[in-house]
Amino acid sequence: TQGGSDGAFGDDDERVLDFVATLAGAAFENVAGREAYFRSLIEYSHDVTAVVDRHGRTTYVTPSIERRLGRRPEEVEGRAPFDLMYGDDLDAVAASWSAAVRSPADPQTLEVRFRHADGSWRWMEMTMTNRLDDPRLHGMVLNLSDVTERRQAATDLARASEQFRLAFDHAPIGMALVDQKGREPGRILLSNEALAMMLGTDPAALAGVNVNDITHPDDRHVGYDAHRRFVTSHTDVAQDEVRLQHSSGTWLWVRVRAALIRDESGAPDYFIAQVVDVTEQRAAEERLVHQALHDPLTGLPNRRLFLDHLEQAIARAERMRRHLAVLFLDLDRFKVINDSFGHGTGDTVLMETARRLQELTRASDTLGRLGGDEFVVLVEDLAETDEVRAIAQRIQDALSLPITVSPAVTVSLTTSIGITVARPGDSPASLLRDADTALYRAKDLGRARYELFGDHLRMQAVSRMSLERQLREALDQQRLVALYQPVVELAGGRRVGAEALLHYRTSSGALVGPSDFMEVAEETGLIVPMGTWLLRRACHELAVWQERFRDPRLRVTVDVSPRQLLSVGFPNTVRSVLADARVKATSISLEIGEAALTEGGETTRATMAELQGMGCQVGIAGFGTGYSSLTYLRRLPIDFLKVDASFIRGLGRNAEDETIVDAVIKLAQALSLTSLADGVDTADQEHTLRRLGCHLAQGVRFGPAGPPEELVLSSQA
Repeated sequence: TQGGSDGAFGDDDERVLDFVATLAGAAFENVAGREAYFRSLIEYSHDVTAVVDRHGRTTYVTPSIERRLGRRPEEVEGRAPFDLMYGDDLDAVAASWSAAVRSPADPQTLEVRFRHADGSWRWMEMTMTNRLDDPRLHGMVLNLSDVTERRQAATDLARASEQFRLAFDHAPIGMALVDQKGREPGRILLSNEALAMMLGTDPAALAGVNVNDITHPDDRHVGYDAHRRFVTSHTDVAQDEVRLQHSSGTWLWVRVRAALIRDESGAPDYFIAQVVDVTEQRAAEERLVHQALHDPLTGLPNRRLFLDHLEQAIARAERMRRHLAVLFLDLDRFKVINDSFGHGTGDTVLMETARRLQELTRASDTLGRLGGDEFVVLVEDLAETDEVRAIAQRIQDALSLPITVSPAVTVSLTTSIGITVARPGDSPASLLRDADTALYRAKDLGRARYELFGDHLRMQAVSRMSLERQLREALDQQRLVALYQPVVELAGGRRVGAEALLHYRTSSGALVGPSDFMEVAEETGLIVPMGTWLLRRACHELAVWQERFRDPRLRVTVDVSPRQLLSVGFPNTVRSVLADARVKATSISLEIGEAALTEGGETTRATMAELQGMGCQVGIAGFGTGYSSLTYLRRLPIDFLKVDASFIRGLGRNAEDETIVDAVIKLAQALSLTSLADGVDTADQEHTLRRLGCHLAQGVRFGPAGPPEELVLSSQA
C-alpha cells in the first residue's frame, strides 16, 4: 500500500484501496445500523432505562419515561432521579446503590415509588447495574419497570384476604374450610371461634378433624351426596340440615350451607361452610308438629295421625295376611260428670282413661283420642278376629273401676265400644265410620257393652246413606213438608196454637215423618237448613192464622235441634225469619230436646238466654228422658217443660207413670214454668192431666197433625 518506487499508486494498489474503503464503509454502516436498532429497542420499550453518573445526575433517559411518569427526557436529564422518589424509600435506594458500587457484578433490584407528573405515585421495580467504570457509560444504569398495578392487585388481595380472615374469624355463625381433595375429602382445614364454641371445643382441636367423624351416622349420607354432586355436576352450592356431635356427646341440629371453591382445572378444591345451630328451632318445629298431630290433654294421637297410622297398618296387614281391628270407645254419660263436677274433673277422668288404655294396649297398637270422650284403638297382628272381643272386654273391665279425682270425689263410668275388623278394600275412613256405627248400636242397646260391626249393621249403614241422599234431594228439590198439630189449653179448652212437625216427600210421593229421619238429619248436619226452612214456613203460616182466626194470641211451636242451637248466628237467623214473616217473637215457642242441654254447656245456655231475651218462649221437650240435673235446670232460661209422650201413654194403666207425670208438673209449678203434655190420645189421659194441673196438651185427642189449611184454631175445643 505504499505504492511504487516513485511513490505513485499503481492500478493494483488502487483496487486494493478501493476494496479496503468498501470494507470500512460496510463496517461503519453495520455498526451504525446495529446502534440504531438497539436504540430503537430501548426507546420503544415499555420500561424506562436511565444512566446516572457517580455524582447522582441523570446523563441519559429513554423516551419511554414520558409514557411511564409523564415527563419528557430533557426534564429529567441533568437532574438527580432521587428527587422524583418517595422520601421513605430513599434509605433503601441508598443501601442498594452502595451494594451495587461494592459489587459491580451483582445488580440490585428493589421497588421504589416515583412521582408522576400528575402528582400520583407509581411503583417501579428498579434494577441498578454498576457501569461507573465503563468508559462508554461512566454511570449506574437504572432499569425501571412499572409494577403499580401488580402492587395494587397484591394490596387488594392482601386486603381482601384480611377482610375474609376477619369476617371468617369473627362471624357470629360457625365457619369452616373443608378439604374436598385427596383420599379423605371432608377434612377441616380451618374453623372459626363460633363453630368451635358451638361444638364445645376450640379451633385448633377441630383442625384436621373429618366432618364425617362428628356427624350423626344417620346423616352422613348428606355429606357423601353433596360431595358426589360437586364432583359429577357443576353444582357449587349445597344446603342441608344434619346433626353434629358436641364435645359433651350430645347432638346438635345444624343448618350447613356449603359453597364450593374449584382449582384451576375446575376440580373441587375445598368448600366454605356456614354452620347455624338450629337445635331450638327444630325442637320448636317438632313441638308444633306434635301439637298438630296429638291431643293436647292426653298426648295421644289425634284423628289425623290415627288415620295415618291406620292407613299404614292396612297396607301391612294385606302384605302379612293378618287381621286388624278398630275399637271406637265412648264414655257413657260423661257429660253428666262435666255438668255435675266441672270440666276440671272431666279432664282428670279423661287423662286417667288414657293412662289405663295405654297400660292395656301393646306397643304395636295405636291409641288415639278423637275429641270429647271418644277414644280409638287400632289393634294389629290379630291371628283370629275373636281376639278383639277379649280385648274389648278387658278395656271395659279396666275403665269400669272407680276413679278417685279428689278425697271428696270418686266417679265410676261404663264404656260403650264399637268394633270393626278390616276387610279387603276397606279404607281408614270407612273403618272408622263402621266402628262408629257399631258404637251407636251399642249405645242404642243400653250402653256399657260392645258391638261388632257385621252384615246387619253394614246394611243399616247403607240404609242410612240412602236416607241421607233422600234428605239432600228433598231439601234441594223443595219436597219438605210442614204438618201442624193443635196445642190446647186444658183448663178452658181453647186452642192456643199448633206445633210444626217436619216431614218430607220421597220422589214417589210417600210422606216420611220426623221419627224416621231426624237422627240422620242431626248427624249429617242437614237438620240446620231443614230446621231453618221449618221455622220460616211455620212463622209465615202463623201470620196467616192470626189474621184468619182474628186472634193475635195464637202461637206456633217449633223444635230446635242441638246442631241448630250450636250453629253460629242462630239467634240472628230467628230475628231474620220473624222480620220476614212480620210476626212477634212472643208468638213463637222453641222446643229444645233435653239431650241438647248437656252437649253445648254454657254456649247452649247463653243462646237460650238470648232467644228468651228476644221475647221467644223457650222450653225443654221430652223432659224426664234425659239426665239433666235439677240444679242445672234451675239455672236455665226456660218458660215451659214438655212431658214426654212415653209417660203420658201409661196414664190410667201404670201408677208409676202417673207419679212421674205428677212430679214433672209439680216441678214446673215450683219453678213457675208452664207444663205441656205430649201424646195425649184418650179422654182418660186428658182428664188425668187436667186433675194433675197440667196447663197445655197436644195429641190425637185434640186432632192429628195435618196440613195448615185443615187446621182449626177457633176458641172451641
